[in-house]
Amino acid sequence: YAPWCGHCKQLAPEFEKAAEELLGKVLFAKVDATIETKLAERYDIQGYPTIKLFRNTEPEDYDGGRTKDDFIGWLDANTGPSIKEANQADLQAFIESKHAQSRVVISLQSPAHANEIHDLRAVAEKHRKVGIYVWTEAPAVSLVVHHPPSAVPVDQPKFEGPWTPEGLLHFVLVEQFPPFGEITTDNYDRYNEDTKSLGLLWACFDPGTLKEDLKQHQEMLLAVSKQYRGVYNFVWLDTNNYADHAKTYLGCETYPTLVLQVELKTKGTKYLWHGKPGEMTVAAVTEFIEGVRSGKVDVHVRSEPVPTTNPGPVRKVVARTFDREVLSEKEKDVLIFIYAPWCGHCKALFPIYEHLAEHVETSQAPLVIAKMDGTENESPTEDFEWTGFPAIFFVPAGSGTPVKFTGDRTFFGLMSFMKQHSKLPRVQQLTDAPAKGSSGEYDELKRFVELWTTDGATIVDQMRKLLAENADLKEKLAKSGAQASPHGAEL
Repeated sequence: YAPWCGHCKQLAPEFEKAAEELLGKVLFAKVDATIETKLAERYDIQGYPTIKLFRNTEPEDYDGGRTKDDFIGWLDANTGPSIKEANQADLQAFIESKHAQSRVVISLQSPAHANEIHDLRAVAEKHRKVGIYVWTEAPAVSLVVHHPPSAVPVDQPKFEGPWTPEGLLHFVLVEQFPPFGEITTDNYDRYNEDTKSLGLLWACFDPGTLKEDLKQHQEMLLAVSKQYRGVYNFVWLDTNNYADHAKTYLGCETYPTLVLQVELKTKGTKYLWHGKPGEMTVAAVTEFIEGVRSGKVDVHVRSEPVPTTNPGPVRKVVARTFDREVLSEKEKDVLIFIYAPWCGHCKALFPIYEHLAEHVETSQAPLVIAKMDGTENESPTEDFEWTGFPAIFFVPAGSGTPVKFTGDRTFFGLMSFMKQHSKLPRVQQLTDAPAKGSSGEYDELKRFVELWTTDGATIVDQMRKLLAENADLKEKLAKSGAQASPHGAEL
C-alpha cells in the first residue's frame, strides 16, 4: 500500500477485520511500498493496493473483492484443503452458502477412496480460482458444476465422461462459466484469464429496456453459445452500470450490439454487429461469428472521423489513419503526441509542440510531428499503450516500432530525444534550440520557468545551454519571475 492511496485507506479496516476473524489460520501482513521500495520492485508492484497470497513461499495475485467477507470467502477457496467435504444432508446448504459469495461450486459424489477423488484433487490444486470443490460420499460417481443463480437461468452441467484426467480438466475449465452469464468487475479478470476460450461475445442491450431485451434474446443466445462452447464465452453487460465501458471500450453506439472480442491476453481485437432487436436471430448471430472467423468482418477500432483537411504544422492522426500515417511511414520519422482535451499538462505542452512542428517544417527535415486525441481514438496495436496523458512516442522511419518519450517536455528535451533515436542524418542535424526571436521561444521559456519553480536543479544544464545560444533570453527570464526560484542564483 501507499499511505496517500485513497483505495488503500478504504480497504484497510476490512483487511483488519478479516485478519481478526482468521487469526491463527492465515497470517495477514502489510507493506508500505513507498518505504520498502526494493521489496516492491522485487514483486513488480505496479499500483495500490496490491494484495498477494503466499502459498509455500510462492506469490499468487489476489483477485477478489475488498470487503471482510470477500477476503474470507476468497481465502476459504484458496487455502486449506483443495477439496472440502460435506455429507449428503448438508450438501445443498453448503452449495447455497458459496453461491451467496458468488462462487461456483464443483461437486463430486463418489465412493470413498475412489480414483476420481484423486483426479479432481489434482485439478483443484492447480485451479483453485475456478471455484469451490466439494466431495460427498455416495454409491455412484457424479460430477456437477453449480453456478450461482442469475438473471439468465441455466442448467447445471454434469460431466458425461468418459472419465479421464484430461477430460475432467477440460470439463472444469470450460464449465466454470455459465453458457450465457453476466460480466461484472468481479469476474472480468477471470474471463480474460480463461485459457480455454478464444474470446468473449458481449451482448449489449438498450439501457432503458435492458431487462426486456435480455429476456427476449436469452434463449436464442443460449442456443448459439452451445455451438461455440469451449471456443467463445457468451456474456451480457449491464449497460446501465457500465455505460461508459459499453461506449468507450466496446464501441457501442446503438443497441442492440454484439461485440466479439478475441486475443484477450493482449489488446483484444473487437468485431461489432449492429441491428434491430428483431434482427438478432440464431442465423444472424451465427453468420456474424463465422464471418469473423473467416476474415469477412472488419476489425472495429474506435476512431474519430478521418480529417478531410490537415492544416497547420502538426498533423492530426486518428485511429483509422494510424497505420498509414504512423506505423507504415517508410521515409520519415514520426513523433506523435497522445493527448486529452481536458489534460492540463497537455495544454501546457501544446505551444511548445506547435513550435517544434514549425521548426521541423521550416527545416524540411524528413520528420512528421503528429497528435491524436487519446480519449476519442484507441490504439490499433498493443505496441502503443497509454494509461495517462500526455503520452509521446517516436517511431523511426520504416520501423513501425515506437519508442516512448520519457524526458523533459521541452523543445530541447523533445529535440534531443528525436535526434538520439533517429537514424536519418537530416533529423540528427536539426538545431537543438528554438529559433531566436520566434513565437515559440517565449513559450519554451515559460515551460522552463514552470519546471524551474518545482524541480529547477534537474534542468540547470539545459537552461545554461539555452541561455548561451540565446543571450537576449536573460532579460525575458528576469521579467518572467524565475528569479524567485531558489535555483536562480546558479545562473
